[in-house]
Amino acid sequence: MKKEIIVYSISDSLGGTSQKLLAAVTAQYPDIIFNNSYRFPFINQEEELLDILQDAVKDDALVITTLVNSQLATLAREFSQSHGLSYLDLMHPFF
Repeated sequence: MKKEIIVYSISDSLGGTSQKLLAAVTAQYPDIIFNNSYRFPFINQEEELLDILQDAVKDDALVITTLVNSQLATLAREFSQSHGLSYLDLMHPFF
């Protein structure tokens, strides 16, 4: 039986960067199912981001963000760390 990982892709734009990464990772790890049904584009409010992250905790999801807004990126990182979420920020430390 293949292992399934639920992935939450969160972006303040379209989220194409995280989708390309997931396509590459999926090709490299064919024995893992990356459930990429949870895509959240155009996230620009803290309350909206926190609601998504709380759902990610319930789903024990891997959170991948491409948030250029440093305040939102910091919030996502700190929330993920304090709640034990696996978290990957594709935009920072670039900005």
